[in-house]
Amino acid sequence: MHLVSFPSYGLNFALLSAVLNLMVHFQPFIYFLSTANFRPLAVANETYRFMSQVLKHTEAFEGARLTTIDGLRVDYPSAWGLIRASNTTPCLVLRFEADSHEALSEIQGRFKLLILKLAPGLKLPF
Repeated sequence: MHLVSFPSYGLNFALLSAVLNLMVHFQPFIYFLSTANFRPLAVANETYRFMSQVLKHTEAFEGARLTTIDGLRVDYPSAWGLIRASNTTPCLVLRFEADSHEALSEIQGRFKLLILKLAPGLKLPF
């Protein structure tokens, strides 16, 4: 962790310092699994059309809290996943985090079923 000092502009950073201190001390006790950004390639200019199809098939994520700002984020109590169209390259961006390997496999499986239903030829790295 890096601590960066900013001009205070009259603000008291004691609370921020206390929170950062707690984060450093409790970090070994915080455990979750996260993936790198997966970036399966897609046809140029098709990613946004694909995402509109994904948003029409959210029934695959029954019981989850869905957020549809800049893609689709699916939140379960023990895991979350995200799919969105990249703004800079012709690919999709997927990211996952979970409390356990089982929860990670479960949410990745749900995304994989939906994606392959809509684009059977797409190569997924999970």
